[in-house]
Amino acid sequence: MRNQPLTGYILYQKPYGESRSLIYFFSKEFGLVHGVGKKNLPLFMPISLFATGKNSLKTFSQSQLLLTNKALPIPQNFGKPMIIGLYLNELLLKILGIANVEDAMPNAWQQYECSLVQIFSENTNPHQRWQFALRQFETVLLDELGYAIDFSQDFLQQSINPKANYYYELEQGFVPNYNQNLKKTKNNQTFILGKQLIDWQNFLINSYDFDKNLSTNLAEINELLRKIGVIYRQILDNLLNYQSLKSRELWRQLTIYQKDFS
Repeated sequence: MRNQPLTGYILYQKPYGESRSLIYFFSKEFGLVHGVGKKNLPLFMPISLFATGKNSLKTFSQSQLLLTNKALPIPQNFGKPMIIGLYLNELLLKILGIANVEDAMPNAWQQYECSLVQIFSENTNPHQRWQFALRQFETVLLDELGYAIDFSQDFLQQSINPKANYYYELEQGFVPNYNQNLKKTKNNQTFILGKQLIDWQNFLINSYDFDKNLSTNLAEINELLRKIGVIYRQILDNLLNYQSLKSRELWRQLTIYQKDFS
């Protein structure tokens, strides 16, 4: 690259010398790019810069914040929206790692930006919005990495039965629960109803139109998002080689803290 213009977001940065930072930059044009650039640039804000260098570590210059139509009201306090944003960053950084450096991921990049808007925007039922934003992002990321999930059929390519219970098996797909006496899977997960798989597939087909497609039954929505989250975590943990994520631990600690002082 030579003075290659990039647009994107900083996933992580750490000191590099006295006045510079080693930056992991998620760009619209080339996906994850490593470089050395200006110190203390903000997270979760769109940034433009120029990248130069033949090796994997570039030199970043002329970095500046971008003014866009998608204003992100980044909270000043360290709360759950901030941790969710850090989760997105950490997930991208660890999954893309070294193998996928400078490999454009336009769909994941676009969904990352949309997810930030949902996470940091003020709205009703914020927890539900956060969960849906996470599931959206994870869906697109898995699709672009080549791990798309078909929620409309089981591991034998039979159509999902809305009245049957299923569990997800890595590298196979959805397996029906043939033993109706079992309440949980062998790894202690609860089963998911076929109707829930069909509902989620419909949401994906309808371009994740949250307001239009989800019912007003909050408990039903939360249960669906929770179970889809369990399936995605199973797949993502496998891709991460079961590395722990600091953002997950931060979420757990903050949840405990808020319960103790509520």
